Amino acid sequence: MKGAAIAAISVLEGRQDRISEVGDHLLLPNQMDRQCAIQDLIDAGAFGMINQIVRSPVSPVFRMRALRSLVFNAGPEIDFLGQADMILLDNPTSLHLVHKYDDFPCIEFLVGELFSTDFSRCYLALTSLVDCNSTELWAVLEEVWRDRAWNDYGAHYFIIRLLGLRFDWPDFALQVIKSLLDETVSNLRPQFQKSRAAAIVSMSGLFPKKFLASANDLIRPVETPVWECRYVTWLALERLFLAGNELSMSWLDFPLSELNETDEFVRLRAQKFQLCSKAG
Repeated sequence: MKGAAIAAISVLEGRQDRISEVGDHLLLPNQMDRQCAIQDLIDAGAFGMINQIVRSPVSPVFRMRALRSLVFNAGPEIDFLGQADMILLDNPTSLHLVHKYDDFPCIEFLVGELFSTDFSRCYLALTSLVDCNSTELWAVLEEVWRDRAWNDYGAHYFIIRLLGLRFDWPDFALQVIKSLLDETVSNLRPQFQKSRAAAIVSMSGLFPKKFLASANDLIRPVETPVWECRYVTWLALERLFLAGNELSMSWLDFPLSELNETDEFVRLRAQKFQLCSKAG
């Protein structure tokens, strides 16, 4: 209620001298309070709080909604493509977490935390899971996936994201991981759209040839209506190019006009990728 009141005063009186108090709510222990703070900042037009919003440990959906609502009223000092990249890559090290462990938990506990309804706890578990033994971790993940994670959209997202945060998966797991990611990229169920974008990122890192073979469809609005998926495809192409992947270079001269891309974020991300070769 306090945040909403401050936001209302900011709008009515045209001043934002207390808006930082709402920003403090982005790191409250309760996730619902953090989500409400984001909406209050959107209502107040608080584009100066974008840097804090994109680092709040809530679903990337809430953070992206704020960025897209606020960014075009912001000044040129806001790197909104960089902020969008951060949200969609969703590396937990880029967030300000509100929980911590007193001792390093076991793998089973950490994987169980990916089912939490509080995203801060999920992100905290991710930061620890990237350091676990990959063979032991895969054994737990595979069992949990078959048992219940495949149909739990929250845990589904975090497992897909975890797969792309590591490059040391055991060889015997790679074919299963590839199939899992491929299935997720093609998953049209609405509640799994967050996972689709994460799967594209993970696929591009772990299986770049497979990703590049799919890129032509993934950048087209008709074949891929979800703008986040098209955005991360261009982002992944840029990351591969900067890493020296020669196959990605063929996309530098792709005629963007033939795509009829209407989403401004996607269009600017594609242009940025194509300009990166000239900048080099």
